[in-house]
Amino acid sequence: MNGKKLLALGLGIILGINGLTSGDRTLAQNYSNTKKIRYVPPTRPGDRGTISGKNAAGSRGCQQRQTSELPLLALGGNPGYTQTLREYPTVWFYIPYSSREVKEAVFEVQYEEETEQHQRGETFERTVISLPSAPSIVPVKLSKAIPLGVNLRWYLVIACESGNELPITGMLKRIVPSPELTRELEGTRNQLEQVEVYARYGIWYDALTGLATAYHNQPNLAITWSEFLLGVGLESLAQVPL
Repeated sequence: MNGKKLLALGLGIILGINGLTSGDRTLAQNYSNTKKIRYVPPTRPGDRGTISGKNAAGSRGCQQRQTSELPLLALGGNPGYTQTLREYPTVWFYIPYSSREVKEAVFEVQYEEETEQHQRGETFERTVISLPSAPSIVPVKLSKAIPLGVNLRWYLVIACESGNELPITGMLKRIVPSPELTRELEGTRNQLEQVEVYARYGIWYDALTGLATAYHNQPNLAITWSEFLLGVGLESLAQVPL
């Protein structure tokens, strides 16, 4: 581990360069009323039924809370929700704690498999993240370009002021797009059409990041955002601030 870096988590900073064009905004008006974006997880031998994108921490939390409150969640990272095409993907979390309750929050990425140059479990990137003042959905963008075709495992560990530690983990893999996916992406006219293609091809992190960016810039996409989350078992987050 080579020290800690502060990561700005403001969505406008992390995702602002991917803001919608005027064409995107026009399309957003149509999507808000007519278009559903449905995520289709990649199929694997032995898969049965619907796989959920909900990835919850197993511990109660920093403080004893009402059972109706949401736990620490990762949006994906579990089987069927691990793929990206991006060198610098973004991983998303619902963090139900304020900065006053947390001593430190550490995001770490490790090699999940051995490569010619790296051992399994070796740290790829480690970052101390700043938390929002209130519970919200938080994006964490990797600052190092991830290698192609290598399984990576990320961890988020919340160290509470009370002394508890809350870990949550998931997977991440950058893949080479198929010729069919490449052709479809080349044929898109705007960001929302790209999101739909990513979702149909099971590219979870890119679909989620693209739609979250669009919704952040265009609140009239609330129905599209809500239905997307509903389709992957994350409907409880539909009203949570980004």
